[in-house]
Amino acid sequence: MGVSCNRRITALWANFESSNAWAWVNDAGWRKLKDDNDDACTNLLVLAAQAKKQNALVRIREEFDDGRWNITEIYDFSPG
Repeated sequence: MGVSCNRRITALWANFESSNAWAWVNDAGWRKLKDDNDDACTNLLVLAAQAKKQNALVRIREEFDDGRWNITEIYDFSPG
């Protein structure tokens, strides 16, 4: 598990499938929003959308699971 500091979320992707949402993180690429729980995934998507809209610098906690990086937390918004 790692923490990335001063990252921007510049794109989002989701579809009709349950808990299937992704965020593009600057200098890191596409990251899946943790999908262990539907509500948690939705809440992360709301935070990611807010960060994208504000062009905010954020801290992102990630873990490597199932062959990909997953975002588990988004916090410390600093307006861009």
